[in-house]
Amino acid sequence: MPYEVIPYDAEQPKVLYALVRKRAEIAGQIKHTQLGLRQLANELNHIDAVIGIFNPIVDVCAIRPKLPRHNPIFNGEITRIVFSILRDAPKPISTREITVLLVKKRGFDSDNKAMTTIP
Repeated sequence: MPYEVIPYDAEQPKVLYALVRKRAEIAGQIKHTQLGLRQLANELNHIDAVIGIFNPIVDVCAIRPKLPRHNPIFNGEITRIVFSILRDAPKPISTREITVLLVKKRGFDSDNKAMTTIP
């Protein structure tokens, strides 16, 4: 596919090939996101219609959007905590000890066996 848009005698064909591939990838992501957005908008319209069936007086435009809560665990928090535990350890440390310290640093009860049991 990228070879079709790059002239045969182009300078730096490898760079052009890589740029064309990257552009195609980003364009695909945009198209995928637009399709997802269209589907979400359709779902929202359906929910608005059902709200209108149950109570036509409700102003759905007055309903404020609710953003998903940010969870720091997904941003490498656990990895950072484990690395800090390993860095601060004065001697070699077992996986169980790492787990107990991790649970404590996250603010949970380290005496809870379900939290500190490694399968």
